[in-house]
Amino acid sequence: MFLSSNLLSILLVARLFQVGAAREPQCQAVVLPDMDFTGDDLMHIARIDQSVCCETCYNYAQCTAYTFVENENGTSLCYLKSGSDNRKPKEGAISAIVNKNMTSSCPNVLGGTCADETHCCQQGYCFPNGNIIFSCLLPPAKCSSQMTNYDLPGNDLQQAMYGISPDTCCDVCASTSGCVAYTYVTGETGCYLKKSLGEKVWKVGAVTGFVTATPPVMENPSLQ
Repeated sequence: MFLSSNLLSILLVARLFQVGAAREPQCQAVVLPDMDFTGDDLMHIARIDQSVCCETCYNYAQCTAYTFVENENGTSLCYLKSGSDNRKPKEGAISAIVNKNMTSSCPNVLGGTCADETHCCQQGYCFPNGNIIFSCLLPPAKCSSQMTNYDLPGNDLQQAMYGISPDTCCDVCASTSGCVAYTYVTGETGCYLKKSLGEKVWKVGAVTGFVTATPPVMENPSLQ
């Protein structure tokens, strides 16, 4: 198989990382255990560890994510990805969205920008500004519980509203009879009021908020 000079360079860099001296890693990523990013393969590299897989993606211009699999016989495979929208659970696989814009540790202060929507925001909630960058914001006054990157499909109370802020979306839900939750989609600034809850579904760039302080027990999540 013919490899371009760019791909050969990437492979060489991966091997150099694997055998090189220990150093502070450049790569920062949102890690999703037991998850596979399907499709969008750029290339795969065998017999490197996960940190090198991440570093290799970081240094490959077209790479935005990776899936790392360690087989039972001890061999490993690093799949470099150009996208991360297609996901399915896979036990033992480790997938990650590589953040090439973060240059320091993830801050936990309100108003800071963070890369990990699960662990980065202790005082507020992580609001998605795209696929991998999140801002730590105070929760809306009337909707203190949020789920980042989750949607509640269906059960819409009325037509969606556009061009409003997530705080306003919460306020509208709290003041609308029958509204128990909302989903706010950042890319379209869309506010979807919900009259009942159902299964929560993974949706990049969405935030679901509950009018009540504590979200009710929900069905098992799905991924899409």
